[in-house]
Amino acid sequence: MHLGWLLPFQAVITLAADNKHHAASDDRCAVECTGVSSEVKYDVGRSYVFEVRSRTTLKINEQRDTDVIQSAHAHISVHSSCEFSLKLTQTRLEGMNVGGDWSAILERSSLRFAFDDGEVKAICPHNTDPIWAVNIKRAILSAFQTKHALDQLKRARETDVSGDCPVSIERQKTNEILNLKTTKQLNACYRDRDIAGVRTIPYRMKSKIQVSPMMESKQICERQIARDNLQYVNCIEDYSLTSPFGEESLGLLHVEQTLRAIGIENARSMELFSARRSSLIFDHSDDNFNTQSSAQHAKKIIDELCKSNDRINPDAAYYFGDLISNLRGLSMMEISSIANFQCDGFIDALAACGSHACLQQFANLINSGHASQPAYSSLTLLTNPKEDSMNAIAAFIENVPLHGLLPISSLVQSYCIAHPTCAAQTAIQHIIRSILSKLPSDCSVGEQFEEIKKAIVILKSIGNIGYEEHSLATILACIRNEQISHELKIAAIDALRRKPCSEQRNSKITELFRDPKVDIEVRIKSFRQLMECVNDEILQIIIEQLHNETINQVGSYVWSYLNGKQRSTNPGSRNLQYMLKRFHISQRYNLDLNRFSRYYELGYFDKENNYGGHMDTSVLLVPKSYIPREVSFNFTAHFFGKSINLLEIGVRSDGLEKAEEELFGPDGYVSNPNGHVFREKQFQSRYSKLNRLQEIYRRRMNGNTMRVTCYIRMFGDDLYYYGFQMDQEQLVNGVKESIELDKVLAKLVEEKVAKLSRYMLLYELSKTLPTLSGLSLQFSTNLSLATKINGKLRLNMMDVLVGKTNANGFLKLHPSISIARGGAVVLRAGHVVSGALLTSKFHAATSVVQSIEMNERRKLLLRFDVPHKDILIAKIRNDITKIESNQQQPFISTRHIGEAVEKHYCSGDTLAKILGIRACLNVHANFPMLEGSVEIRKVDDRLNSYQLLIERNNDSGEQKLLVSIDTPGSRINRKIETDIEISIPRKKFKVGIVAPFKTIVLDGNLQQMQQSQDYATNLQLLVDDKTYSLDGIVKATKMEERNLYKLNAKSVAESVTTAEVTVELQYSAVRPYSMVNFHLDKIFQKPITFQSMRNSFTNCHCM
Repeated sequence: MHLGWLLPFQAVITLAADNKHHAASDDRCAVECTGVSSEVKYDVGRSYVFEVRSRTTLKINEQRDTDVIQSAHAHISVHSSCEFSLKLTQTRLEGMNVGGDWSAILERSSLRFAFDDGEVKAICPHNTDPIWAVNIKRAILSAFQTKHALDQLKRARETDVSGDCPVSIERQKTNEILNLKTTKQLNACYRDRDIAGVRTIPYRMKSKIQVSPMMESKQICERQIARDNLQYVNCIEDYSLTSPFGEESLGLLHVEQTLRAIGIENARSMELFSARRSSLIFDHSDDNFNTQSSAQHAKKIIDELCKSNDRINPDAAYYFGDLISNLRGLSMMEISSIANFQCDGFIDALAACGSHACLQQFANLINSGHASQPAYSSLTLLTNPKEDSMNAIAAFIENVPLHGLLPISSLVQSYCIAHPTCAAQTAIQHIIRSILSKLPSDCSVGEQFEEIKKAIVILKSIGNIGYEEHSLATILACIRNEQISHELKIAAIDALRRKPCSEQRNSKITELFRDPKVDIEVRIKSFRQLMECVNDEILQIIIEQLHNETINQVGSYVWSYLNGKQRSTNPGSRNLQYMLKRFHISQRYNLDLNRFSRYYELGYFDKENNYGGHMDTSVLLVPKSYIPREVSFNFTAHFFGKSINLLEIGVRSDGLEKAEEELFGPDGYVSNPNGHVFREKQFQSRYSKLNRLQEIYRRRMNGNTMRVTCYIRMFGDDLYYYGFQMDQEQLVNGVKESIELDKVLAKLVEEKVAKLSRYMLLYELSKTLPTLSGLSLQFSTNLSLATKINGKLRLNMMDVLVGKTNANGFLKLHPSISIARGGAVVLRAGHVVSGALLTSKFHAATSVVQSIEMNERRKLLLRFDVPHKDILIAKIRNDITKIESNQQQPFISTRHIGEAVEKHYCSGDTLAKILGIRACLNVHANFPMLEGSVEIRKVDDRLNSYQLLIERNNDSGEQKLLVSIDTPGSRINRKIETDIEISIPRKKFKVGIVAPFKTIVLDGNLQQMQQSQDYATNLQLLVDDKTYSLDGIVKATKMEERNLYKLNAKSVAESVTTAEVTVELQYSAVRPYSMVNFHLDKIFQKPITFQSMRNSFTNCHCM
């Protein structure tokens, strides 16, 4: 009986062994448990109570803007060696109005977590807890844990609410009290999904910079451990945002958190509930949230946005962004009550909104067939779509037209990235089945190119959606179909790019890659898809095939791809580089770059600062063509642990060789037009039937049908696809219509009318930084655009082609644009934020109305109309608004009191009087607010147009030229006229310049001198109210086809020259050419010179 006490001890040992070596059951959070306790030991069945207190202070512009204090009691209960739970009581928050249910939500359920040897291994939150509440509990547990793991280089790392961070540790033990001091540079912490609004691919890089260098952040924690229990924790975090243009601080966040042990009590019973295991790292899935909005406020925005006007509203872009934000907080019934489907701005906002209610309303447009292609394009830019949005799409997917499938599938992929198990959801399955139902069985679409294009778009749409295998059988059936075109088979192979790697996925494309009888392009595409699932086994197959390859085009591409990846600095290629080190790649396929298919990679990556960029290029050639079959460019940027696949562009051509020879060959239409015409004529028979038979034979033998397709991808998603098919003759005719002047001018005779009204949310980004208080510091920015352009154009120059010079035309253009950029720096507690909102607005508008009239080389009239409103207006405004618990308030800056800048610049009165318009620049600045404008306005309210008139008469022996600049109908006479006349038969000479401020007229007779072509002249010079008598000589000569007259005349009084005039006139009766040079000296302090030249290319008039 004395050994009976060993039985309970043996049971405890057995339980510990089971926890160490066996997976936990479904109701446990700890998957494995070592049972080791190095620095802290907590007794099973006990609950350790801590007083938790944090203070979070956000400063903007060096003044305290938000100060939030949280307090609570944290009950950490020990249920078994590694099964712990956290229960909060007495929670309180001051400094933000978070509502009365804040405490109730935090206190209603426990957070179970796995705790092993001082480290929180995992957490298992209750499924009713909102994400923000779990993040606050994560922050408390981050301070509670005491052990830090070691990486491969034996350096300490810690995973907590801030991410996976390197940490430096200082240990000091005094009187049985262990003091731990940890220091983290939070910029070096790795986090996966802390950026919302842009599709990123995370990568791991050993760098001290994992966020923008503009943000400096540091965390210091001091812990005290006594009696094997954590007794006290004090942590301080500082975030500082510096300006990229200097050392000025734009904002500062200071966080201080303390945990103090206040008691030990019996453990509460563990709450049993099904939960999904998660890590201690901050959960970013709720970074974007929608505040409640009012339908009345949204209705006011719609009324402002949809006002009918030729110009865009100056604040249209701001209203558009604001409308999107408000629509996201409204129900379907509320949106229905304020909907305006006649307004482009509302329709575009409805698509960009992306909420369940918005998509339900958007479905009405789709079902009625009124959804425009730009509206569908807005769906691709939506961020963080929710499950109810997928349900809305599933409800109308059957009615989506072909051009809407690519944007819809891109939106589904955005959802699946955030929800990797999306394929199990009914809505996603329905969307996939609906898209697949539009595809004929086995892709059997025949030879019609339009049907092939439709099938390719469907395959590209399916290829956009990853994380699912429902479409795999359909895609593989298309790949196995030997009767379909190469374009379709290639599209089917590309559709595998995001499908989960499996034997079913890879077996057929492996077979295609290894078969030398298969088309070269198909083999290369199969190789690229195998590399998407590369492992040692697949790489071994590829290397073996490369060693035995008999087709140089395939071997060259595979070799260049593997060789390029070996040398790549792209952080996404690191795993492949590790695998390639175990294989030998032969150099036998290092072939001519210009003759064989190649893969190129050009880029730069700075490991120390963790940024860079790369461009990948693929060039595919086939033996029967010297023109690449396909060329593609892929651009990727890398920033601080995130890769962004910005853009991919690809062009594929088939049968372009004949067209290239026809246009640019030795007798090409463009390179040698005369030879082309001769070659066409020399093969013509006088029998038309023979010519037709010859054409049919040529087409059959040469196969002159050509196909060209192109695609555009953003963030890896196919968003645009276009293709056309035509024969050689159609292409040449199309080029002729674009080049030959008569055909171009014939098109311009018809009046062209263009109208554009577009509203776009160009991007919407947010960056969230977690803090030890559990609250988050969030930076967000968005850019919206609104533009309206109305234009008309007509130009009639057909008479020019028949030797006449009659022409007329007009241009009317009314462009206007509004751009708004919003940015916010806020501290977020749940769905309540406080901080600052920054807005920048830009607006520009003008009007251009021009007309031209030319009559038989005698008259040219150019007219520039002046609009009744502002001729040009451009305004910019930067503003800042304070946000206090979701309420916007004026921001009062105390830093720059008395330093406001007010500037006003305008053009002078003289220029305003001459032109009738005035340009002004206005600037008002009081940091951080800035407002400026550039305006060109009329100062003469009756100014309607500027006119330039040139009239000339070139009869035998007569030369007349009239140049006039005027603003007819204006209040001020601005007419400036130059009149030049020389008549040999009438022995007449006259030159006159008449302006509102000066009159100069030179008039006289000519007398031919004996035995000479020169003429003596007596002239009267009128300068305002003064008259001068001048004597001079006119010399008449001829230079080839030009007639030249030159006058030199002087007025002499008392042996002093009081006036001197020189006039030179050249003109041609054969070609449209005239030149006048007038020079007057001695009358004014400075000489007066007037020059005018006109030919078939240029009109120039100078004074």
